[in-house]
Amino acid sequence: MAPFSGNLRLLVFGALLCFGSAFGQTFFIGRFGDSWREAFELGHGAVGGLYSAATMISGLTMIWLGPRLDSSRLLPFTLLAIAGLAAATALMALSWGPLALGLAFFGLRFAGQGLLPHIAISSMARYFQAFRGRAVSIAALGQTLSEATLPGATALLLGFMDWRSVWWLAALALVLVFAPFAAWLLRGHDARHARWLADSRAAGDVPGRTGRLAVLREPDFLLTLPATMAPGFIGTWIFFHQLTLIESRGWDPAWFATCIAAYAAACVVASLSAGWMIDRLGATRLLPVFQLPMVAGCLVLGLVWHPSGALLGLVLVGVSMSSGWSVLPAAWVELLGTGRIATVRSLGTAITVLASGVSPWLVGVLIDRDVDLAWVAAGSAVWTLAASLLMLGLAQRGRRARALPAP
Repeated sequence: MAPFSGNLRLLVFGALLCFGSAFGQTFFIGRFGDSWREAFELGHGAVGGLYSAATMISGLTMIWLGPRLDSSRLLPFTLLAIAGLAAATALMALSWGPLALGLAFFGLRFAGQGLLPHIAISSMARYFQAFRGRAVSIAALGQTLSEATLPGATALLLGFMDWRSVWWLAALALVLVFAPFAAWLLRGHDARHARWLADSRAAGDVPGRTGRLAVLREPDFLLTLPATMAPGFIGTWIFFHQLTLIESRGWDPAWFATCIAAYAAACVVASLSAGWMIDRLGATRLLPVFQLPMVAGCLVLGLVWHPSGALLGLVLVGVSMSSGWSVLPAAWVELLGTGRIATVRSLGTAITVLASGVSPWLVGVLIDRDVDLAWVAAGSAVWTLAASLLMLGLAQRGRRARALPAP
C-alpha cells in the first residue's frame, strides 16, 4: 500500500497551509520595508520596532489560541485562521499610518507565521502514524516552495503595480483560492477524526486532557525548549541583518542571493531526508544530532570570509532549520502523545515566535555597539551545541522505549 493512501488530500492540505503562511513570514514581508518607510515617513528603527513588537505579541497570543485546536473541528478552525490572515493583508493594503501598520504586522505574524503552519504540522503529526515523519516533512515543503517562488513573483508584480495592490492580491488569493481549496481538501475529514479520536481514547490519550501549565511542567518538553528557540532566533538574525553580514564580509549581494537559493534547495533535501529517518529511527533518536549542522553553519558564517563561506554556512543552517520542522513535532508526539499535540506545539510555536521577535532587536543593538557578527555567530553555535547536548537523555530513553517501525 502506498504510504499516504487515503490521506493524500490531507497531505496537500498541510502543504497548502504552509505555503499560505508565506504572507506572514519575514522573507515576504521584508520586501516592502522601503515602501512603508517612504509612505509613512518612518525610519528603519521605527519599522523594525513595530515588527518586533507585533511578532512578540503574536507569540504570546499563540499560547492562548493555539491549544484550542486540540478540541476544535479542523475545518472551521482553519477557515477562521485563513480569514484572519486575509483580514491582515487587507488591512496592510488599507494602512494609513504606523498604528494600522503595527496592527497589520500583528495579524500577519499571528495568522501567517503562527496559526497556519501550526494547524498544518499539528494535523500531520496527529493523523499520520507509521509515516508521520514523512507527512510532516512533505507538508513543510509548502513553505519552502513559497520561499522559492514568491520573492521573484513579488518583485515582478512591483514592477507594474504599487505595493498596496500586491497586498490586495494576497487578500483575494486567500479568500478566493486558499479558503475554498482547503475546504475541499478536508471533505470527509470528520470520519478520519472520529477514528483517530476513538483510537486515542482507547489508548488513554484523551484530547484536551491537560492544559498549558501541565505541559510546561513536563521535563521532556522543557529539555527541548532551547533547541526549539534556536532556529527562529538564528535564522531571523541571519536574514534580517543579511546586508550587514554581506558588507562586513565583502561578499557580492548577487552571490548571496544565489546562496539563498542553495539554502532553499538544501531545505528540500534535508526535510525529505529527515522525514524518512524519523519513520525509520524515531524522532527522539534524532534530537541530539539534527542541529549539529547549524552549529557548523554558524561557525562558518562567522569565521570564513571567503565567498564560499556564505554558501556552505547557509546550506548547513538550512539543513538544521528544515529538519527541525519535522523532528521536533514528531518527537513531541513520541514523548507526550497526540491528544495534546496542538497544546504542545502552540507553546513551541509561541517560544519560536518570541525568539524570532527578539532576534532583530538584540543583534541590532550589538551591531550598533560595533560587535562583529562573528561573535554573534559564535554565540549562536555555542547555544545550539548546548541545546543538542541537553537532549541526549531524551534520545537514550526514546531508544529504549520505542520499537523501531517497520520500513
